[in-house]
Amino acid sequence: MEKVKFTVLVTVAVVIFFLPLLTVYCISFLFENFTGKERYSNFLLVYVRSYEQFNNVSVFIPTVMLGSEELKPLQNFEIIEVDNRTYLKILLDKPIAEMSFLYKENRSVLVYFSDLVVNFPKKRIENLSEYKIGEGEYINVQINFTNASNVEFMLHLSYLENRYLDLLGYRIYLVTGHNDVGWCGTGFVRINESEKNIWLKIPVNC
Repeated sequence: MEKVKFTVLVTVAVVIFFLPLLTVYCISFLFENFTGKERYSNFLLVYVRSYEQFNNVSVFIPTVMLGSEELKPLQNFEIIEVDNRTYLKILLDKPIAEMSFLYKENRSVLVYFSDLVVNFPKKRIENLSEYKIGEGEYINVQINFTNASNVEFMLHLSYLENRYLDLLGYRIYLVTGHNDVGWCGTGFVRINESEKNIWLKIPVNC
């Protein structure tokens, strides 16, 4: 009997403790269709993978644009200017991890990969079409690496989206409405030995 009472008391305490949080989440979901959206610049993911061990990866990529403004990363990267455009030098050195997955005929394949998140200051985005990696459908990229015959390279740009509700002259931000949203990307592009250390034109889609 005492055990039952204790269980009931614990259950009631848990419900009372989490009830305000659950209420806020329920309200957020109910009003989600009536909310406005604020969007801000966020981060760029640089990702390299290979079926071979690789080392000394360096990548020159153009910095992110917001309209005519070039956004400067929050981290300290080496910067070069090419044709009045700012490029960041990203160093990935060597794989940070490896993963194994089943391929055709249940053959296990080992993939080595490394990535880096380039953070940008949070600036308000009024027009999503102005938030991009390059000026058009292609970007210029230069990649170098050692100890592998090829690597696969990808860029992924996201923005931060906040949902809010204007109510009685107050702006209320919903707890369910703070999301990192994928925006621009290159897809995986294979870079072989002959393409190392030269400028390549890679398609990008926003």
